[in-house]
Amino acid sequence: MAGHATRETLTQLRRGVYLADGLAKVTGVTIKRRHKQATVLEMVLQEGRNREIRRVLARVGHKVMRLVRIATGPIKLGELESGDCRRLTKAEINALKETIRGGKKR
Repeated sequence: MAGHATRETLTQLRRGVYLADGLAKVTGVTIKRRHKQATVLEMVLQEGRNREIRRVLARVGHKVMRLVRIATGPIKLGELESGDCRRLTKAEINALKETIRGGKKR
């Protein structure tokens, strides 16, 4: 994101910000790296509404410069390149089923 995230900004993201379609809370947010004029964040969402990360950060005064998905639910994408696919493991399929049942929230 453009700019530097303050402790207050991260707290506000965790508490939630109001968007046109309701309250959006970030389940987890950590600062991965700081650059001169930007900050790399890792954010976890409970649900992924349309452009939610971009809208949430805009609401707290920051612009997303680059966005990379690293996981979907319990499935970590790892080294998968954009546009590539792979078969899910049995453990991943079971984790998805458990998530659907409401067992494990990620």
